[in-house]
Amino acid sequence: MALHLYWIVWTVWTLFQINTAEEISQMKCKNAVLAVTWPISFCITSGKCSQAYKDFLNENNGWKIHGLWQDSKLCKQIFKDLKNSAITNELQGLAENDTQLRKEWPASNNADESFWKYEWTKHGRYTGLTLQQYIRKTQQLYRMFNYTGMLAEGNIAVGTTTSALEIKRQIENKLKVRPMLQISIHNGTGYLQEIRICIQQDYTLINCPGCGNNSALAYFPGLNELVMGRKRREVEDSVPTYGDENVCPFHLTSAGVEAVGKQSVFVMVIECVVLEILIFYLY
Repeated sequence: MALHLYWIVWTVWTLFQINTAEEISQMKCKNAVLAVTWPISFCITSGKCSQAYKDFLNENNGWKIHGLWQDSKLCKQIFKDLKNSAITNELQGLAENDTQLRKEWPASNNADESFWKYEWTKHGRYTGLTLQQYIRKTQQLYRMFNYTGMLAEGNIAVGTTTSALEIKRQIENKLKVRPMLQISIHNGTGYLQEIRICIQQDYTLINCPGCGNNSALAYFPGLNELVMGRKRREVEDSVPTYGDENVCPFHLTSAGVEAVGKQSVFVMVIECVVLEILIFYLY
């Protein structure tokens, strides 16, 4: 019963976020990737997490934003003469006025503003958005999905090991588009580190290119395993090169899949609410 109530609360909160979200203009370049990180895996495999960051995760565990990445080669060519603006004061203002931003987009060394500046300089300034628009749109996209709940519905929970194939299948079953994963190796074990969702310039979802390494196994670690690690080896997708229209063998939809936009997400959330209410009363 508690689980059903949790789902109802989350879906209602998501509806509120979608309907009250600030309208932000399209990105200038064609495609982008929303990357979200399971920070425990990053800490284990990289050894780059400060003790303060680990303490933070004990109170604020969950999937975190890594960034919103443009198709960098294309965008840098288009905006090759664009100068990076002085943004330090603007970032400080964001950090001071938005405690949720620090919770959703933290840096593993606690240098949050430096991390945001890096993501903006490398990716955000090529979107054609302002710094604040880039930050807000990334947050909006991140909040559209309950990543842990999405995986749990496919019995992919903390403490389990699952193939990349099954993880992608479960995500695609919920979002109707093909994702990418990053699986990092530490002491011979693959850790589920990132989920990457591909997005068009109008923020609708699209299939990520290629199939990746679907035979790789990914372990989903919990807080009790939050220890310092060593240098990791990544075995799965990086920022994609677009134009690959291959359909993977496990792909649930056609090659011409219709993008899931804001309206479709709204309908999907309504369906979830109705389903959870029915389950609640039946059981």
